[in-house]
Amino acid sequence: MHLSKTNGVAQMARRLGLARGYGAALECSDCHRKTADGVRFLPVNMERDCESCHSLVYDRVGNTFRTLHHGNLRQMQADLLARDRSPGRPMTIERRRPGEFGEGGLYAARFTGPSYSPFNGAMAPKGLCGECHFPAAGGGLAVIPVTQPARFMMHGWFDHEAHKQEPCASCHAAPRSNSSADLLLPGISRCRDCHLGETSKKAKVPSSCAMCHSYHPRTGPAAAPRRIAMR
Repeated sequence: MHLSKTNGVAQMARRLGLARGYGAALECSDCHRKTADGVRFLPVNMERDCESCHSLVYDRVGNTFRTLHHGNLRQMQADLLARDRSPGRPMTIERRRPGEFGEGGLYAARFTGPSYSPFNGAMAPKGLCGECHFPAAGGGLAVIPVTQPARFMMHGWFDHEAHKQEPCASCHAAPRSNSSADLLLPGISRCRDCHLGETSKKAKVPSSCAMCHSYHPRTGPAAAPRRIAMR
């Protein structure tokens, strides 16, 4: 959905994204930003990477917009409850309340329910939170925790910086994916399009096992060594 060149997301990126440096249909790098060393990617951040299209604005007072605090559930609940308790706005500036209660006061009324309930509106499938999050068991504003792993290939070393000449889609089939549940990690057969044995005459990148794997791996999340340069 986010990589389409023609759908509504692409149109929003062209129209709303100029201030964020988009101005065109989205690319992977618009939301996935490399770490300083180029090896991996920073976790996606709502305010930095998403809010230009997925607005957190929930109310307007005059010319000022009120924005929810993403990730702070207690603050979000307080903000939404405060909005639902806010007084109705005048129907017209010329209508005055008659009778003994009308002195100096404009006639104000609300004929509908609260426009944003923290317990159903926000977590509805098309609500401010429910559009991207699944509600946690028990209702309310709580959502199922979001996990953004920094590393997937735990038994070898992979460096994105060494592959920067390749577009993301040459290894990650995101344009063909229809679900955010797809992991999109390439298999070893995709790596072998370029990496074959160190004696191969057909390989674009002659590669020994030790280029990506250690013979005596350590344990823990930082176990794999950096890529060994071929000499």
